[in-house]
Amino acid sequence: MVTLSEDKIHRIAFAKYLLSQAKVHKSKGAPVCSFSILILHDLVEIFLQVAKEIHVPQIEKPRGDVLETLAKALNRKMLPDGHAINLEFINRLNQRRNALKHSTIFVNRMDVQNLYSETETFFIDFSKILFDLQFDKISLVLLIMNEKIRDNLKEAELKLEIKDFDAAIVSIAKSYHYLEHTEMQISGTLGYPVFKPDYGRELYVRSRTVGSPEADSNLRWLGTEVGKDFRGLNERLADVERIVNLGVDFKSYRKFKDLLPHIYLPSTKDTTDELHFSEPSKQLSRNIEAQDVTFCFEFVLDAALRIQSV
Repeated sequence: MVTLSEDKIHRIAFAKYLLSQAKVHKSKGAPVCSFSILILHDLVEIFLQVAKEIHVPQIEKPRGDVLETLAKALNRKMLPDGHAINLEFINRLNQRRNALKHSTIFVNRMDVQNLYSETETFFIDFSKILFDLQFDKISLVLLIMNEKIRDNLKEAELKLEIKDFDAAIVSIAKSYHYLEHTEMQISGTLGYPVFKPDYGRELYVRSRTVGSPEADSNLRWLGTEVGKDFRGLNERLADVERIVNLGVDFKSYRKFKDLLPHIYLPSTKDTTDELHFSEPSKQLSRNIEAQDVTFCFEFVLDAALRIQSV
């Protein structure tokens, strides 16, 4: 049984996050897809370094061919159990990375995709062998710095595990609203928050009645209708601002917002530390499906990791 400190769990989670970033870049055209090789090399080094600290702490931090040295040391420790890290995979990853980094020799797209697949398999297999962790149980939520966003997503993960989808979507909604209201800064701006919530403005049409009472009534009616249009436009503009700041596509955002329960109650007392939510039980009479809850969870997690600042 392997006992992992919080620091080591965070480092393993970070390696998994790097794998997700390599996945994004591996499908891009040449030469940009080569960037994946640098990411893959770094995540494998982080992974092996954590393993070294647990299983072979007596060896000094290697110099030169770091991956190969670490892999060989771990293999010597693990051979009695019949498990060994594939050194051919390690050497290919090293060679491609060194050629790219030191000589700017771009990597063939097929090689990139093959090395990504091998790295993913390595990560899945050896997360269990080295750390007694299931790959899909390594949570990227640990990498979120904001406590309110992180804790609500943790709660959502727990509810997803026991298939309590109604409770999970509520925790996801809370996490998202804290994400909106946190004073996260966009790099390069003058310190404006990422989200500036605007819950609608009132528009009044003021007039002096010159004619009949019906004229005044018609103007009041017109003011009401224009006000509705104005608030609708304001909401659409707010959505565009959120889509841009979240860095997501319109379809994903609309799907997410359509699935999210309306539990947030705007209040002048709201702060980034505490928001006001309604009881959602009656709203969630619809049958929400597992894949929809998972989509919403990944949407908020990805956005939080992308735009958070410390």
